[in-house]
Amino acid sequence: MSESPTLCQTNCADTTGNYTVEAGYVGRFGRDMLMRRDLAMPLNLVDPASRMDYFTAAQTIIRAAQAAGLTASSPAAVYAGLPAVAYWQNMFPAAAAGGLTATQAMTRAFMQNDPDWITALYDADTACSPACSRFGPYAYFAEQYDSLAAISSIGRSNYNGLNITLRRRYADGLQFDFNYTLAKSEDMGSQVERGSGFGNFSNGGATGFLVNSFDPELNYGTSDFDVRHQINANWLAELPFGQGKRFAGGVGNALNQIIGDWSVASLWRWTSGFPFSVANCRSCWATNWNVQGNAMLVDPNRLPETKTVENAVNGRPSPFANAADALTYFRRQLPGEQGLRNPFRGDGYFNIDLSLSKSWRLGIADHRLRFRWDVFNVTDAAKFDVAQLTNTPDRTGFGRYNGTLATCDAQAGRCMQFALRYEF
Repeated sequence: MSESPTLCQTNCADTTGNYTVEAGYVGRFGRDMLMRRDLAMPLNLVDPASRMDYFTAAQTIIRAAQAAGLTASSPAAVYAGLPAVAYWQNMFPAAAAGGLTATQAMTRAFMQNDPDWITALYDADTACSPACSRFGPYAYFAEQYDSLAAISSIGRSNYNGLNITLRRRYADGLQFDFNYTLAKSEDMGSQVERGSGFGNFSNGGATGFLVNSFDPELNYGTSDFDVRHQINANWLAELPFGQGKRFAGGVGNALNQIIGDWSVASLWRWTSGFPFSVANCRSCWATNWNVQGNAMLVDPNRLPETKTVENAVNGRPSPFANAADALTYFRRQLPGEQGLRNPFRGDGYFNIDLSLSKSWRLGIADHRLRFRWDVFNVTDAAKFDVAQLTNTPDRTGFGRYNGTLATCDAQAGRCMQFALRYEF
């Protein structure tokens, strides 16, 4: 992989007393990055006479059949009313038979495999059913391979981020850091290169594999790990009680062992939601023989409402305001399409950790006994993981979260730990 990062950072610091404000920009731009793709993907052949390509021709007849209400069980006779499409007339003239034109016969073959469109092309190209193209068998598919995964240096990525930090240095028993990041990450694939040939998938979609090898830019979109907003903070405060403190500063040693040397510390993290996609379907390949990709929107300008809803699908939470209604917004891919990558947002992280500490002076210089009580995920907040989401439309429980973004153990929840330490 040849990745050429560009790091541009400008720090603007303003120090007033114990406070510092820093602002910086970070940009990282990857080029010629490794991407997985199918070298044996069926060709998008162009008809020399009409100049129409296969993807356009296939979409044309499928849309015509869908508009006419034709299905896999429709008898052959009802296809007779479909208009001719020059591509199929010119490229598959031998398909004309039984009172059907070549266009009508090929349309019927495609609808009989609905929505596994590529099988219709495979049958025609390898078994001449209903007919091979004018170029003979294996004009679209490679004769040796139906699919052949490979890695090519054709990917690109872009990251832009604004970082702002407010910091208070330790003074008077108090210190803290507050950090905010506004960022955007886009790429052609978010998965690492390791793994099996066709193994880089996420939630049924191809996030690390090009669905359409001939148009890699179709896969460019929001990175799987993109977090638009991120806030984190940490602080430490010594309680103002006991010897040398604001309150009861003159107490004796015995009382100070009770009220003095207490401190509280905390970590806080919040992010906006992680992106996710809706998969095409369980057993349908529109563009690639071995990669399904994601679903398409019926109306590109209308997205279903997303928000976390408890007990929404079979007693489980969902990222859709109405999972059943959300299904009506999607359609399956047509040949040449690969679906929408990461158009939706689910949950992000939210977590607060808290630590309470008490130390006792042992009368020996710099020797102390310290007790700590740490609580992780204090609020017991449950945030759900978009990587564990039933996102295939024809699968039972569509729109159901199946796991959480764990904070302190595999099942999230609130966790505690206690420690006693001798310091010297």
